[in-house]
Amino acid sequence: KHQQSESGVAIQTYIHLFSNTGALSYRAILEHLNAKEERKSLSSFSGVVYDSAPSQLLYNQAYEGLVHALKVPILPSIIVKGMQLVAWLDHLIIRYDRRKAILDPTGYWDTLRNDKLAKSHLFVYSAIDKVVPSATVDEFASFRSRFCKVQTLKFSDSIHVNHLKTHEKQYIEAIHDFLKQS
Repeated sequence: KHQQSESGVAIQTYIHLFSNTGALSYRAILEHLNAKEERKSLSSFSGVVYDSAPSQLLYNQAYEGLVHALKVPILPSIIVKGMQLVAWLDHLIIRYDRRKAILDPTGYWDTLRNDKLAKSHLFVYSAIDKVVPSATVDEFASFRSRFCKVQTLKFSDSIHVNHLKTHEKQYIEAIHDFLKQS
């Protein structure tokens, strides 16, 4: 049952997220709603489009994502040292208060896997993504299909979060189909 606008049109809410940064944001939304028990106010929530997500939070993938995002040569040793520092700080935060650790890999993955808010998911991803392995998305989509409606669009030649740019027509058609069927 969907909420209706003043004009009587059903209101449907979707989230379209990109990569693990988007998935982390979605995790924060889910945890906020769980903590506040505000799910009833979002009866109009219909679904999530995962573009190049989700994946387990692994530092080597974060490195690949950073290199991909910057698209410039980087001194790998500086990046590796930075990632080691982040890992060390993250470990301290998790040891101090696991419930509040934003980068807690277990909490992140469990929250997304146990999503009771979304009624449907569309996964758009690629077999050649070096940041988010397609096998991880395959497994996640298969798992989520037990709890909600799942659609997938897997490309063989587009890189991380470049699916719309590489396959504009197919991408837009998949989004339209997803919106119609949700």
